[in-house]
Amino acid sequence: MLALLLLGAALRLLAILTVGAIAQPHGDERYYLGVARTLLEQGVFRGSFRAPGYPAFLALVQAVPPAGLTVVRIAQGAVSLLAVALVFDVVRGRFGVRAGFVSGLLCAINPTLVHYTHFFWSETLVATQLMLVVWCLDRFAGSARSAWLAAAGLALGVTALTREMVLYFAALVAGWIVADRQRPWLWRALHVAVFVLVTGLVVLPWMVRNNSLVGELTLSTGRWLPIAVGNAPARDGTLLGSSSARQLPGRYHRQGDAVAREAFARRVALESIAAQQPWWIVRKIVRNTYLLFSPASQLARYVKKGWLPASLHAHGRLLVVLEGCFYVLSMSLGILGLWLVPGGRTKRIVVALILFHWAVYVLANASHRYRVPLLPLFALYAGPLVCGRWAVERSFRLRLAGALTCLALFALIVIARARGAPEIADALGSNTGLVSRWSWSMSDDRVRAAG
Repeated sequence: MLALLLLGAALRLLAILTVGAIAQPHGDERYYLGVARTLLEQGVFRGSFRAPGYPAFLALVQAVPPAGLTVVRIAQGAVSLLAVALVFDVVRGRFGVRAGFVSGLLCAINPTLVHYTHFFWSETLVATQLMLVVWCLDRFAGSARSAWLAAAGLALGVTALTREMVLYFAALVAGWIVADRQRPWLWRALHVAVFVLVTGLVVLPWMVRNNSLVGELTLSTGRWLPIAVGNAPARDGTLLGSSSARQLPGRYHRQGDAVAREAFARRVALESIAAQQPWWIVRKIVRNTYLLFSPASQLARYVKKGWLPASLHAHGRLLVVLEGCFYVLSMSLGILGLWLVPGGRTKRIVVALILFHWAVYVLANASHRYRVPLLPLFALYAGPLVCGRWAVERSFRLRLAGALTCLALFALIVIARARGAPEIADALGSNTGLVSRWSWSMSDDRVRAAG
């Protein structure tokens, strides 16, 4: 573990001081830094659009001298290293030190996880928080001690304060507890109650605060905007083209108070979904799965926009290539590992967590940025796979078929990204009629009305 942490620390510090030496924030970074500055200087959290976890983290780090963006990036590097240690420990306990080292190594040197330590988005913090939830649940699965389940509830509640959607994963954890048939019903019921109670106690104060502010018991009032954006059709009418909702966030924020904005986003989202029936969910599964898992990267965007330090622009292009190759390799190993490596109850909750995120992003908005917290979860079973810790048993052929199917679908996503998604969609439409049968049913007028 020490070797992994030293290697990971060196790579993150090198990235922060070179490629990551970006003085100007971009996109949502401005929001997070602005809210953190208000919280630090005035002691007040601005609005209720997002949960408070990440701005609070930024404010806490900057409250300790010496303040500055580089210090925040170093703190994020330390948070990222905690995820490496958690991955190593979970795998070591189940499959041995060698497998733990390989899984930890995949996280320590992962270019995406390294680069996100110098972006001011919540992905680094959420990735570590999710791994902490898995680590606590793994300890609970091995020991059946209530304290570990309470710790998992605490970790899940804190994670929900950073990314609201994670709160709903509590229902799957409760089902996971109930599914343990080796325990009596009363034991399972009491432990579900403990988990739900601890999670609820963590998030309830913030929900009460929002209720007094906007009259709604909620973690955030920005729930419907990603659904509205994610359900807008492509501008060119193809399956994988660019979204037509670029102006929607601006219109959303001009609607008045938080309640009016949510009502506007809800109306736009539901009208868009209704207009795309009956094939809406099929399109969404294809489109958002592609957007979530395609080998696009935030670093590539920074290189394209010229946001990196000018002296490192050429190095940035090389890093983008390395990042893409590493992503394809590590995801392939992770997919195979999740199918072929036996993992017991811990693997069930890991798979449930991955599928939960995928389902939410299918229904709402999807971006390659949102998969970043899932990368350590895929690494958990890549190490054991590399070390040969997969068993040939009665169901092996079925699991192998599932692994190869998922791997083939991932390969299609990679190929579509490599060749250009709109061009691929157009080719499919002209050659097979597939895209023409799935073409968006909204008229030009309704597209403009939706934003």
